[in-house]
Amino acid sequence: MATGRESLASATSILHFAPHPDDVRPECPTCKGRGTVDAGDRSSSIALISLRDKRLKPKRTKLRVGVSVAICFAIISVLVFLLFERTSLVELNRAEAEYEFDDNSTILSSVSFDIDLKIYNKNYISAKYHDIFVQMSHYMPLANCSVNNPVVVPGRSQETVNCHLVIPIANTSHPYLEYVCQTAADHQYSLIFETSVQWQYLSFSAGTITDTDWRCFICGAPHSGSKQNCTH
Repeated sequence: MATGRESLASATSILHFAPHPDDVRPECPTCKGRGTVDAGDRSSSIALISLRDKRLKPKRTKLRVGVSVAICFAIISVLVFLLFERTSLVELNRAEAEYEFDDNSTILSSVSFDIDLKIYNKNYISAKYHDIFVQMSHYMPLANCSVNNPVVVPGRSQETVNCHLVIPIANTSHPYLEYVCQTAADHQYSLIFETSVQWQYLSFSAGTITDTDWRCFICGAPHSGSKQNCTH
């Protein structure tokens, strides 16, 4: 009959039997037993994460949404401010008259006017100005001139456009200047200049700019127009 010590030794020998060849723990098909996944396999792998995992909760959502909305609003505001159509102006900057008399006589033969128009573009984007037309009159139209070539004015700047016209006096239907320069005591007269300009902004027609101004001239030597001491 086996003693208690022999029985314990027999039981221990039974527990330490050799493993069966088929009794092998299977490896993980994803990590291959390494515990990590290769970077190349991460795009094709699927992970099961509990819904209670804190990593699934978005962080600072309100802050990120608020910052994104503020940035979009700022960009739109800047674009609207820069592209918003502003008024353009045109004004008579200079009008100079030059008189021509017949040889060895005081008979006025013609009067030529050199006119400078100044166009102001108050927009931040360049604008195109065309069909520039100037009409000079005194109770009735006397003469007109036009600028055929379009003018492009950069944003927040100005350009000067020149226009030249000649009024023949002798044997014409404009006896007013001849009468003033030959018979008036002060040899002074005033003329009205009416200007119209078509303009385009951002490739769209923006309308017509008009301006009405008047200048006083004195017959004789070349003289620049002035409003001082001139009755109209």
